[in-house]
Amino acid sequence: MQLLLTFDNKGVIDLPINYNYYIQSAIFNLLAGEDAEYAELLHEKAYGGNARYKMFTFGELNGRSHFHDKKLYYEGNLILEIRSASDEFLQVLMNAVLNAGSMRIGRHTLQIKKVEGLDYQIRDSLIKIRTLTPIVAKEQTDDNKTIYYSPQDVRFIRRVREAFESKYEACCDTKPQRSIDMLPMNEGKKVVTNYKGTWINAYHGVFQLYGDPEHLQFMYDVGLGVKTSQGFGMFEVLN
Repeated sequence: MQLLLTFDNKGVIDLPINYNYYIQSAIFNLLAGEDAEYAELLHEKAYGGNARYKMFTFGELNGRSHFHDKKLYYEGNLILEIRSASDEFLQVLMNAVLNAGSMRIGRHTLQIKKVEGLDYQIRDSLIKIRTLTPIVAKEQTDDNKTIYYSPQDVRFIRRVREAFESKYEACCDTKPQRSIDMLPMNEGKKVVTNYKGTWINAYHGVFQLYGDPEHLQFMYDVGLGVKTSQGFGMFEVLN
C-alpha cells in the first residue's frame, strides 16, 4: 500500500540535492516517536536477518523548486509518497504522522496538511513502467569493490530479479514460485547520488515488467533493485 503526505510550506526551504538520507531519517524519527520498539526493530534487524530489508521505499519531494549553488529550493506545498509491503509499517507511520502533525526534514519542520492512504492495485502480468526514483543494481567483488550495472548490461536485470526474490522470501517467509523479468525500453539515464558519503550509481528508465500480478504489486510497494529504503527504485505504471 501507499501513503501520500502533503506538507504545508508557506515559505522557502532549502535542501542539498542529495537529500535521500534526510527523508529516510525523518521517516524513522516519526516511527520512533510513535512506537520506539518497532522503529528499533525495523532499523536494527528488519526483515531477512542479515539482509536487513526495510520493506519500504519513498519518492522525491514534489513541488515547485529550483536549483542554485548546489542546493534545491522549494516554495509552496510539497508532496511525498511512501510505499510499503508491510501493513504494520504503514499503520505505525500513519498513526505517527497524524499524532505528530509535522515532519522534520533536515533543518526544516514541515506541517502535514493532508494524509492519504492509497491502495493502487496491479492486476496485469505485463506492465510498462517509468522510474520515479532511479534503480540501483550492484554487486560486491571479492576484494570488496562495488560494481554498478546499467540497464544495457544483462547483469542489471539479474540483480533486480535476485533482489526481488530475496525481499519476497524475507517478507513472506517463502520463495516465489516464479521470478519477475524486465526489458529496458530506452537507454536509461545515469544518476550519481551521494548517500552518507558513499557515491551510488543508479538509473532512470522505462521498462516492461513481467510476472505474477502479486509479485509486480510487491515490487511496486517495495521498489526495484537494492537500497530501496534509501529512496531508490520507485516506479509508476504507464497506461
